[in-house]
Amino acid sequence: EDEEAAATVARASAMLASDYGLDETAAARTAADAIDAAPTASPRAQALELASRALVELVAGQPARSAALAHQSISQGHRQASPLFALGRARFRQGDLAAAGSAFQAALVREPGFAEARAAWAEVWLEWGERDRAKDALLGVLRRTPDHGRSGMLLAELGADAPGSREAWPSICVRDAAVSPVTAAACDLARAEEAWRRHDRGAAIGFAETAGRRRPAEPRALGRAAQLLASLGAVDLASASLDEA
Repeated sequence: EDEEAAATVARASAMLASDYGLDETAAARTAADAIDAAPTASPRAQALELASRALVELVAGQPARSAALAHQSISQGHRQASPLFALGRARFRQGDLAAAGSAFQAALVREPGFAEARAAWAEVWLEWGERDRAKDALLGVLRRTPDHGRSGMLLAELGADAPGSREAWPSICVRDAAVSPVTAAACDLARAEEAWRRHDRGAAIGFAETAGRRRPAEPRALGRAAQLLASLGAVDLASASLDEA
């Protein structure tokens, strides 16, 4: 019966579902419905309700619907960063890296300590091939939040660890992979790349194939698995992963 608390729950649940693959979409919808049913919900609550619904649509594979809801959330006029984050996520999934980067940057102007937005912006830089900028952004997250697993795994993708970090990627995997399918897929790919560097082709193919079977599937992880499998000569497996991505 507290719309402000419901808004916070909706946002947290939707982000756990969209960024980490947790089964929290029903919780996000329930909290959003509570806000929608309230006759006097605040502009903040209404903005977060729509932003949460946008992220839920993204999990459902509807990026266009997600972007439309994010725009509705932004139009509420409340100075929350989450609506811009949701728009950035939708644009990233649509392949519009410029629009995604602009949305994440705008979210960080509103909330500089928004770790998920900074990690997402680093992911945009990574997709653009701007490895140094991606690394700087990720190190910035880890300086503020040393145990931010998503940033740690993106940094591992760059072949780097945070200076002075307590956690390299294997320890992140031990801590988080059983909880988050997105993290588990990133861990599979890190292990596959490590096996490839050891010239253990069989292990590399096995880990990359496992990454492609994680559910819910994350398109970028599927694409990385396809690329690695193709490089290893496992063309049929690569093709299946690419088709699903």
